Amino acid sequence: DDGKTLSFLNGVLQMPADEKFIIARGPLNGSIMLIISDYAYWVVNQQAIEAYIARFEGSIRREGMMLTFDNEQDRTAFLLAWN
Repeated sequence: DDGKTLSFLNGVLQMPADEKFIIARGPLNGSIMLIISDYAYWVVNQQAIEAYIARFEGSIRREGMMLTFDNEQDRTAFLLAWN
């Protein structure tokens, strides 16, 4: 746990404004996830991030601005490369 909590206000998830990524676990299956919370960062880096993900040949999956990893090592490598 990174000590941060996700909170809701009027049913809307509140993202920390000072973070590019939020480390998360899937609520149903405990999947290893990372949420890209900085939209401007995503827009500027989208193509490069997608090229980085492609090198992992399916062990990192992207759906929108949410990434799912097969293992903690790949998530850590991603954070080291992009944070």
